[in-house]
Amino acid sequence: MRIDPQKREYYHEVFTGGRPLGMAFGADGRLLVADALLGLLAIDLKTKSIEILCNYANDRPVRFANSVAVARDGTVYFTDSSDIPPVQEPTGLYNTHHSAVVQVFVANPTGRVIRVDYITKQATVVDDNLSFANGISLSKNEDFLIVCDLGRNAIRRVWLAGPQKGKREYVLENLPGFPDNIQRASDGGWWIALASQRSKLIDAIHPYPLVKAILLKVPLSWTPRPPPLAQILKISPDLKVEYRLFDDSGHIPVVTDAMEYQGKLYLAAVNAHYWAVLDLKSL
Repeated sequence: MRIDPQKREYYHEVFTGGRPLGMAFGADGRLLVADALLGLLAIDLKTKSIEILCNYANDRPVRFANSVAVARDGTVYFTDSSDIPPVQEPTGLYNTHHSAVVQVFVANPTGRVIRVDYITKQATVVDDNLSFANGISLSKNEDFLIVCDLGRNAIRRVWLAGPQKGKREYVLENLPGFPDNIQRASDGGWWIALASQRSKLIDAIHPYPLVKAILLKVPLSWTPRPPPLAQILKISPDLKVEYRLFDDSGHIPVVTDAMEYQGKLYLAAVNAHYWAVLDLKSL
């Protein structure tokens, strides 16, 4: 959808036929969309034509394309969250949240970061063993990328250039919530939305596979839900937590994305039919 922030109106641009999640504009002006059902798409917003750029990498299909980042040379990086695809509900809609919850319970590290050459369309896995790979972002110099490892409540760094090229390391761990999307801040740092706070239940049962297997048979609606706490982390360019924003009023629960633009932070929530704006001058 295209949103006019002044008129507060929105317009449908194109239907992918799948479940579109993360987006970024590519080197040729097309909109790159991580579609959870179809893979990485390139969409011409003028003609509405859709090309599938990647739905297979390293002899494995892309099961859950999620977030996208584009380098200055046009190289595309995107996350394939898990080999557990979104579940189709009786209504016909696909529930991506259900798959994320199941992934967190089973702690099956099948998430990946995939690089796609925009010219040759060749796909290469640059990181794997992630427990639901979510948001992704490049550093200012593009010498590394960071990716949310939602199931481990952590942020992982992958070096793309320099003497540490190829190295993978966790730079932030034991976060107070499940890291979802990452967006660049104007100072070269990042905003990271934490979709819900940590679950004491999940933390407690992680060492017990049998208990987790039993709970997976219980409908999600029966499991306890955490309070509606919205959380956003501000990360410095050297990957240190500067501060945490939070709101427990329930006004915009489960914030999944926070994007900075002209001194304001635009917030989206997976379970809200609206978006919110935070004036950063008020902090």
